[in-house]
Amino acid sequence: MNDSSMIEVKGLTKHYDNDAVKALNGVSFLIKKGEIVSLMGPSGSGKSTLLNLLSTIDVPTKGEMWIDGKRSTLYKPYDRFRAGYIGFVFQFHNLLSHLTLLENIEIPMYSLEPKKSERRKRAHFLIEKVGLLDRKNAFPNRISGGEKQLAAIARALANNPKIIIADEPTGNVDTQAGAMIIDYLINHCRTNDLTMIIATHNIEIAKKTDRIIHLENGMLKI
Repeated sequence: MNDSSMIEVKGLTKHYDNDAVKALNGVSFLIKKGEIVSLMGPSGSGKSTLLNLLSTIDVPTKGEMWIDGKRSTLYKPYDRFRAGYIGFVFQFHNLLSHLTLLENIEIPMYSLEPKKSERRKRAHFLIEKVGLLDRKNAFPNRISGGEKQLAAIARALANNPKIIIADEPTGNVDTQAGAMIIDYLINHCRTNDLTMIIATHNIEIAKKTDRIIHLENGMLKI
């Protein structure tokens, strides 16, 4: 395990349906602490499978994975590990429609059980950082797509994660809003020395990252 790495995988493999579906086949790479990496490849190349493995949502069929110097299996129970270590940003914001933006941002904090006053203070801080303080009491159906995604980013940062996993984070917004979202995420990670993996089909987004990992048919494309 490299001391400067945040994520290191060796021979990572994921098969489904008794090996009938080979989603990922022996992938190995290292991502350094503070590195911002884009993940590219055609549909069905294994990008979502890889993100699920890196975030411990799923477990590999074979292979080894280390996160921040520890073998991933040592982080069990995984749900608590994810809550404290990983911030997720998805293509669709997944905000709860019956909660205000401020309440949505608080949701990840419940798993780590801080006091209500601490949750609210942190949520206020984050919603101001993404420029939505004047919308804090709005419900998701009352704001634009770009604003929803910024609120989702604030929610992803709620527990001060060391790793951001962004799966097509601009895929559901217009070009201008998408550029704003990516710039915010990258600037935040640069400022706070966070590691980020962005799955994207957009080469202009990928060019803004430190490095591109290409996947094709479940394998790295060199």
